[in-house]
Amino acid sequence: MDNRNILFVSQRLEIATFKLNALLKITELINENASPIMLCSVYKKILIDNFAVGKFALFMKNSHWHCLINNNFSKYCNSNTDQWVKENLTQYSKIESIEIGDSVFTLIPVIHHEKPLAYLLVAEKKEYTQLTNPIIKHRTFIQTITNIIVSAIENRHLYDEKIEKEAIKKELEVASQMQAMLIPSPDSLPQNEHLSVATFYAPHFQVGGDYFDFVELDAHNYGFCIADVSGKGIAAALLMANFQANVRAFARLGVQVDLPYIVKELNNYIDQFLQGEKFITFFIARYNTQTNLLHYVNAGHNPPVYWSAQDKKIHYCTQGCVGLGMFERIEHISQGEIRVAPGDKILCYTDGLSEAENSKKKEFGIHEIEVAISKDISIKESISYLTAQLLHFVGKNPPSDDISILGIHFK
Repeated sequence: MDNRNILFVSQRLEIATFKLNALLKITELINENASPIMLCSVYKKILIDNFAVGKFALFMKNSHWHCLINNNFSKYCNSNTDQWVKENLTQYSKIESIEIGDSVFTLIPVIHHEKPLAYLLVAEKKEYTQLTNPIIKHRTFIQTITNIIVSAIENRHLYDEKIEKEAIKKELEVASQMQAMLIPSPDSLPQNEHLSVATFYAPHFQVGGDYFDFVELDAHNYGFCIADVSGKGIAAALLMANFQANVRAFARLGVQVDLPYIVKELNNYIDQFLQGEKFITFFIARYNTQTNLLHYVNAGHNPPVYWSAQDKKIHYCTQGCVGLGMFERIEHISQGEIRVAPGDKILCYTDGLSEAENSKKKEFGIHEIEVAISKDISIKESISYLTAQLLHFVGKNPPSDDISILGIHFK
């Protein structure tokens, strides 16, 4: 073997050894769960030290295109990167030589399932010819290590995203458990000689912005309420938890303060706390078992449906005022009064029930609520009938809001 062949073989062996070492180094970093910053640093060093690269950029796509690595290529690595990549690179699916400005680049795409994940732009130095340019000669290897780096970073991103989602899921589970503690359990609701109470609660997410409560104020008085925060999800749930604490504070005062005063004070709090960003619809009532009088204030809430057993008629609890937080001050609040008779019922609900839609975008409405409360059955059975009708109505189209129902059967 002559000297030229020996030199050729030696060079080939040196290149093969370098490539193997480069792959081993990258693999070790991936196995050690190295950060994307470390992977990019090693990748950049390989390109610069071994392929005489002067100018290059690696663009990667997550939710949008961004510049992952930039070496003397800052012109297109800015807030308009996503648009620039879409306009200039996404039409390519294989290695190409392209002109950008006054420079010629080798474009190396990373494609997965016919979708581009990344694009590497590498400048070709003028001192090299097509035959001697190390980028051209080793572009398949460059494409291979780019693929590995991009895949590793994408997997790391997906892993971190999964961990984050699991953490959020766990936090939501805890929040859901805590919120459930704020909603009265069925076992805590009275079933006595004066009244029977039943409820239904189904948040749209794990936590929701609906709230209802039932409190024994003293030996002869009961208080109950239902509320709905505009919006849903975590923000609505946090606000509702805070609101519940304020309502409970007034409940501890028993019958010492009247309902309009409570509503005014709650509105002042909501207005200062939210500054008009959200509002709360609220219905609050107090029932005295000695006088058989039910007093209530409806602050912009869906009017509860009242069934008078004596005259077999439906009534709506409409007297009150606007919703809480809608205005800085509520000037006038009217209080409703109902003389309760044995057999009467009341159903309070949030708009997630009446506004639930089926596949044809038709709303559930209030007809079935009227039917349910007028049936000669217990309040628990009335609510069971109502929820069954709701499930039949919406079918496979799940409700898009929280649903709460509070029902009372007076004796």
